[in-house]
Amino acid sequence: MGPTTATFDKSGDQSINRGPFSEGPEQFDRWSQIVAIVHNLIMVARDFVEAELRPWENKQREHTPQQVRRGLATLYRVTM
Repeated sequence: MGPTTATFDKSGDQSINRGPFSEGPEQFDRWSQIVAIVHNLIMVARDFVEAELRPWENKQREHTPQQVRRGLATLYRVTM
């Protein structure tokens, strides 16, 4: 979990903010699954998307997930 901070409302009661995963373990599991799904989709898209390379990036190496992610924008524009 994220850092815990205490805040006080107008009545003086203390509430605790536990950060982005304050909903509980179910919320954490959901986000973990979403991140895993997106990562898998980027790995599958590596063969179908022309990666968008920065001028300083090596063209001979296998495309990184970041390069593929940047190239997905082109795919979305073509299909929509």
